[in-house]
Amino acid sequence: MTPDQEITRRKRAVAAARGLLSMEFGLAFGAKRVRDALWRLGHDVPKSFPTFDLFLNAIPNTTPLGELRLLCQENLLLSSDEVLARVEGKYRQALLRECLSVIRAYSPIVVAA
Repeated sequence: MTPDQEITRRKRAVAAARGLLSMEFGLAFGAKRVRDALWRLGHDVPKSFPTFDLFLNAIPNTTPLGELRLLCQENLLLSSDEVLARVEGKYRQALLRECLSVIRAYSPIVVAA
């Protein structure tokens, strides 16, 4: 990875973490976005921020996410939403803390002139 690529990927990770922290995105979409941005910084980088994977892995595979939710029958949508809300409630604070850690770790370093 070139230095320019690393800077771009760091900015992408920080932007994703800020988006999740500001609730610009839902927790599931935002956590996936941050995890994917971290992965682009290096395959081992997400291991330094394990909460994103823990949260995403805690969501049952049968839970519809994103546009798939628009196609669900009402009963499935409501029952899966209860499950998703429990998982989100369990991980919300940890995800927000982890976003702050990503921002601290990858925000550009300001050098005094």
